[in-house]
Formats: sequence, structure tokens, C-alpha cells
Amino acid sequence: MIASWEPAAAGVLRLPSGRLVRGRGLRRPLPEGPVPTFALACLAVLDGVPGREAVAYVREHYASHTVETPWQRRFVARFR
Repeated sequence: MIASWEPAAAGVLRLPSGRLVRGRGLRRPLPEGPVPTFALACLAVLDGVPGREAVAYVREHYASHTVETPWQRRFVARFR
């Protein structure tokens, strides 16, 4: 069974399509539930946000410190 999350719950991001996903920072422990397999910004790209805009989208709608390292930002910008 797939868990659903409240849109206002900590760690939940609403993608442009309306889908809800849950994330966490690298320095934070894993939350209860299934182990995440994709980065939030890459999910935003898969949901239609252009790669070069995905980091800004996730930072605006999820957390300002998302995509924590330069290599992560480069990866997301090139992700497709």
C-alpha cells in the first residue's frame, strides 16, 4: 500500500502535476516509510519542470536549502 501525505506535513512537496512526494536533507535521518529512491529536484524534472529551473522550484516550494551541493545542482540541471 502506498502511503499518502498531508500537503502541509513536514517534508512534503506538491509537484506541478499535483502529486505529493516526501523528501529529506542528506544530514537528516530517514523518515518512517519507504526508502526514497529519487532526488526531489529530479522528480520535479520528470514532472515537467525544466532542469535548470527545478532547483529553484523545489527551494521555493519545499525548503530553501534543498539540493545541497554543487555536484547535485549540476546533476539536476543536466537530468533528463
